Amino acid sequence: MKTRTLSTLLVLALTILACSVPGLVPPGADAPTPAPATESAPPPTPFLDIPPLTQEQLMNAEYRAAFYPGETRLIKLTGGQYQNSNDPTSPDFASVTMGEIIAFGDLDGDGASDAVVTLAENYGGTGVFVSLAAVLNRGGLPEHAASVMVDDRPKVDTLTIENGRIYLEAVIHSIEDPMCCPAFKVTQTFQLSGNALVLRRFTSFTPDGTERAITIESPVDGWEVTGNLNISGSFTIGPFENTLVYHVYDRDSKELAAGPLTVDSDGLGAPGAFTLTLDLTSLNYLGPLLVTISENSMADGSLLALDSVLLEVK
Repeated sequence: MKTRTLSTLLVLALTILACSVPGLVPPGADAPTPAPATESAPPPTPFLDIPPLTQEQLMNAEYRAAFYPGETRLIKLTGGQYQNSNDPTSPDFASVTMGEIIAFGDLDGDGASDAVVTLAENYGGTGVFVSLAAVLNRGGLPEHAASVMVDDRPKVDTLTIENGRIYLEAVIHSIEDPMCCPAFKVTQTFQLSGNALVLRRFTSFTPDGTERAITIESPVDGWEVTGNLNISGSFTIGPFENTLVYHVYDRDSKELAAGPLTVDSDGLGAPGAFTLTLDLTSLNYLGPLLVTISENSMADGSLLALDSVLLEVK
């Protein structure tokens, strides 16, 4: 029987949005370029002549399936199913099934109703690798835009689209869980950028049901910044040795800066706050900038919590 290694795509999914986002000027920034506020801007005009996507269309659409690490193939579902062989021991065996949970909403801001579905892929082994597939509405027809892996045999609880973002609640595997029985409850928030789904937020839950979350409170998405940038926020559970990690990415997903971030908390495992100061002039970069604050497991490096903010460096 073949086996297939599941990559840690929750980390690899961190890519930068390719376009700039106009927004508000943050207080205390060094001589920023004035930017108009976007809060009063009218929402996109819906394309009333474009019908929304239907479940039947999605169940019979074309998708790019992963097949093997580093390789994707275009497959067409029929009634929500694809299978290229009746012999699961065949070297080229592949089976793809669309899940029952579907989310509808606008993903790219054009006013048309798009969709997100789950695809479960099997290649003859015991693994059933479930991914989210974002599908855009192109003149009333479905077009697969991007996918991101969730886990091997996760339990998907809810899937919604709100304000252009994808919200997923699921139970996935931690390092202690047997492959048959995931028990690690998480929430994940994604945003579509070109042919990628960007992980914007990730929270997890302890065995007693307490949510482990990081929240960036200032600045907010869309702020134009320059000079010294102060990023502040809070967390619900103090990290190991009171240390989080920050990463800074440019428009091409290139990492410009990274490092540990010492935080303040009221005690071991207690809630607390953090402040990060970045010298943007030292980055020698202008354009969209993604900053993430995260916590990873000391046991296996898996993601425990993450929040992000998308800014425009002027």
